[in-house]
Amino acid sequence: MRSSMLRLRNRALRLTAALAAFVFALAPAAPGAQEVMNIAAVVNDEVISIFDLRSRTRLIAFSAGLPDGPETRRRLEPQILRTLIDERLQLQEAKRLNISVGTEEIKSAFGEIEAQNGMPKGRLEQDLRRAGIDAAIVEAQIRAAISWDKVVRRQIRSQVQIGNDEVQEAIQRLKGQIGRPQSLINEIFLAVDSVDQEDQVRGSAGRLLEQIKSGAPFDAMARQFSQSSSAPQGGDLGWVPEDDLPDELRRAVENLKPGEISEPVRSVSGYHIMLVRERRLQQAPGAEEAEVSLRYIFFRAPPGASPSEQKSLVDLANLVRDNATDCADMGRWRQQIDNSPFPIPEKVKLKELSDVLRAIVADLPLGKASAPISVANGHLLVMVCERNEPAGIDEQRVESALYVQRIDIMLRRYMRDLRRAAFIDVRV
Repeated sequence: MRSSMLRLRNRALRLTAALAAFVFALAPAAPGAQEVMNIAAVVNDEVISIFDLRSRTRLIAFSAGLPDGPETRRRLEPQILRTLIDERLQLQEAKRLNISVGTEEIKSAFGEIEAQNGMPKGRLEQDLRRAGIDAAIVEAQIRAAISWDKVVRRQIRSQVQIGNDEVQEAIQRLKGQIGRPQSLINEIFLAVDSVDQEDQVRGSAGRLLEQIKSGAPFDAMARQFSQSSSAPQGGDLGWVPEDDLPDELRRAVENLKPGEISEPVRSVSGYHIMLVRERRLQQAPGAEEAEVSLRYIFFRAPPGASPSEQKSLVDLANLVRDNATDCADMGRWRQQIDNSPFPIPEKVKLKELSDVLRAIVADLPLGKASAPISVANGHLLVMVCERNEPAGIDEQRVESALYVQRIDIMLRRYMRDLRRAAFIDVRV
């Protein structure tokens, strides 16, 4: 459970770790007096300057491998400003709760980043100075993330309890979805907390989509801007049963081919940009980890075999199929017909087989030969001699998933309430 609570902090560390890889490429850029003095937004009684906004934009552009030009700034700055406003609200809430982040915690975070990048101690701050980036900009992001992690632990984590009845209900739901369509999805989620934010958030979602279509990595944009708990994983939601999605998201996902990205989709809580990476039918949990022992016979076709020769091979395969009653029979028939090797091991996990073979073997009863399978250069008969099934649904993983979902919902509500209660004056 603790690992899920540290995701916000890890998100900030990942951003800065990515920065370390690019920092040598940055040209020094000293702030102009106007940037420092001009106000981008006021959050309660605190100011976010144009310099703060431009510095964070520059940081993110380079961490995502984007050009630091006017077009990138046009697309990214509105959402970056929203992120800076959220961070300021999080810091203010931590202060209200008498939560602080010590110097040693910041140093430790910098040390983690340096260790991840193979840097000696103290190197990151030196490189930031050399590149003309104030280390305080990075420190502020890390401080906000650590502060918010502490707030969440105190205010939310203690309230979340997942009962065994909820776990069992989720397990039954998973079992009932076997054979149903599911998609491997990444998402970017932007919350809409009030009616007057509608146009702003829709515009931000559209600009993010433009940036992705222009070549920005989807996962990098999700890490920086998504307000979902999946953000630290690049928006990766894993395999999602399409029936579990809200109707508006399900309709969007159903119309996407693998590799395609949706237009911004409005849900009850905000805007979603969905990427479908793959699609399949839902399997029994852990099914692909099942290990099977196989016996097979390869009926090799002669080069340039005619249709009649191919039919003769299929007829022979069907004859063997009808007479092989167990794996010992399969072995004897194989010796008589053809001992040619076929490039699959006789003991293998289902996930290591081709899609066609996996689909056949997964449902094949023990000791029963398959129908002839057309393969390159011939036909194949397969029999499953032994099947070692995985342990089944991991209750702890189900509980952890429910916990993360509950935390995500409560975090969104917490941030919504902070935004609604705050005085926020955006001036750019």
